[in-house]
Amino acid sequence: MKLVRAIMAIANSLSRGQVGHVLIGVREGDDRTGVPVGVEPDRHPDDADVHDWVAGYLNRVPEFSYSIHQDEGRSFGVVRVLGDGRRPFFPLKDQGSNGKGNPILRRYVGFYREGSRTEVVPPNVYVEWHKEDHGLDERLAELTLAQQEANRRPLVDISYEHHHHWDDQQAQNQRPTPPYVRLTLNLRNVGTCALRIVSLSLVWRLHSNPARSSNQTLPPISEARIQQVLTPGSIPQFYVDLTREGAHSLATPSSYPALSDLELVPTVMMVSVPFGIKESETLPAVRVPG
Repeated sequence: MKLVRAIMAIANSLSRGQVGHVLIGVREGDDRTGVPVGVEPDRHPDDADVHDWVAGYLNRVPEFSYSIHQDEGRSFGVVRVLGDGRRPFFPLKDQGSNGKGNPILRRYVGFYREGSRTEVVPPNVYVEWHKEDHGLDERLAELTLAQQEANRRPLVDISYEHHHHWDDQQAQNQRPTPPYVRLTLNLRNVGTCALRIVSLSLVWRLHSNPARSSNQTLPPISEARIQQVLTPGSIPQFYVDLTREGAHSLATPSSYPALSDLELVPTVMMVSVPFGIKESETLPAVRVPG
């Protein structure tokens, strides 16, 4: 019983990775120092027997080993205990007697080493052990969960190309039509999950007067395009024609200045596949070229 209690006390005193020892064959002298007396060679237990004893009394078995060492003709037992981050260790039932009517092992009462003494573990020490042994694990679990949640969220970035239609008309000596700029918006799936675009809308504003803006949506996106699943890295393209008048007009007031003063702020609504997480993201403004 005393050996089980000693192993329990040492194991409870070790944080993860630390090593402690219990020496068998050393008694405590009058000045509380160790006096080597040795153990009869045939009295040493097997390592497996010690593990069975501990397993029969404690809530879990600490990481330890029992070995025999010889010194100056005497035999000693050494229990090497490794802190494995599974504290606390405590008895599951009362066992043994200290000769004063008290059990050597008390049910649910853990012991640990406080300096050179073996003491009952107070409640606040249990809390400290949990933080010490599991603080890193909990932090890693939080980071892993945050990464998993981030991986489920759809993410896109945007680039664009522009084309001046009136340049082609002038080069071909055609009758000019109201000038327009065609913007090709490239939405790239930069996340780690597949997604589909639900909607894409634009808000225009004047570069010279950002406070002046109006809602403006793109031409309808086909149902096939909406339902298309975009794998990570894929780049669907959307087109918008910008004019000052006509069928593709931005419906701006008559005082509306040149297209070169226009900025477009895209907002994309998307949903991750298969997690079903919806995200609405406002992307960086696109400056219409002059």
